[in-house]
Amino acid sequence: MKNLRKEIFLKLKNVGLVSGEALASSLGVSRADVNKHIKKLREMGCVISAARKSGYILESVPQSLTFGNLEIALADKIPNLRLVNLAKTDSTQLRIKALAEKGAAEWLVVRADKQTAGYGRLRRAWTSPEGGLWFSVLLTASLEPAAAPAFSPAFSLAVRSAVEAVSGVKCFLKWPNDVLVAAPSVKNPLIAGGFKKIAGIITEISADTQRVHWLAVGCGINVSNRLPSATPFPASSLKKAGARRRTNPAEILAAVLSSVKDVYDAYVMRGFKQFAREYDSYNILTGREVSVESFDGIAHGAAQGVDEHGRLVLRTAEGIRNVIAGDVTIKQIR
Repeated sequence: MKNLRKEIFLKLKNVGLVSGEALASSLGVSRADVNKHIKKLREMGCVISAARKSGYILESVPQSLTFGNLEIALADKIPNLRLVNLAKTDSTQLRIKALAEKGAAEWLVVRADKQTAGYGRLRRAWTSPEGGLWFSVLLTASLEPAAAPAFSPAFSLAVRSAVEAVSGVKCFLKWPNDVLVAAPSVKNPLIAGGFKKIAGIITEISADTQRVHWLAVGCGINVSNRLPSATPFPASSLKKAGARRRTNPAEILAAVLSSVKDVYDAYVMRGFKQFAREYDSYNILTGREVSVESFDGIAHGAAQGVDEHGRLVLRTAEGIRNVIAGDVTIKQIR
């Protein structure tokens, strides 16, 4: 499906002075359609001048990011990005999976101000009130099914980098899919309660035995929202973690999507191996005694980092064990 507004924006940005007639002809629409989208681009913050018998020229782009103008802000980086903004939904993940089943194109993003039935791994409820950033991304690269599990840690690496860059808050990772911050009042974050979770990721796929048809990646980031009173792992928000300024959720989403685009493109070409060393540099489990509960049962040992397939390498009493996915409990220093 054509995004006429974005195509008009890109032509104005890349070509310069363009007549309304030329825009209408190249896009196969009427002059009235062009005028309607020019008006909307102006409402989004673009300064577009018009000269009689000459055409339109883009003088400047929006000075501040909003969810309304994010598509055009990322038009060069992710040309096929389509952002659906909702005030309220049950779950962005449920929404995007339903759209994927109907043949939605790659880089569809569904975002909501509030979720009433948000969920994470193992369908655990994810509290999603206003003030946070709740979204899901649809990706359709042809991957082997065995390559899909490692995309969650790869995606979390992209989220970590983007959130830290925008907020100024130092972020860490907890395998396989959590983004953490160190509690400001704790000098040694390795003690009990020293790390707090600010973001979580869930990856769900449609696949056959040969290839993945699509990945639906959901992400929840606590920005300035009310936090749940009880969680499996202590929670925090960017606001509580001391973000250097009032953090704009739209700016975070733009940074995350831009970072994910880089990671995704590289992942499709070369898999997780290229990210393993960087991931371990932020992974709080590395070198710690942990317990891992997975579909194979509970294993105890020392986490050695992740391998080239994104699996947690665990040194147990019985030897080395590579874990594809699971819930990890840290044996904390007290």
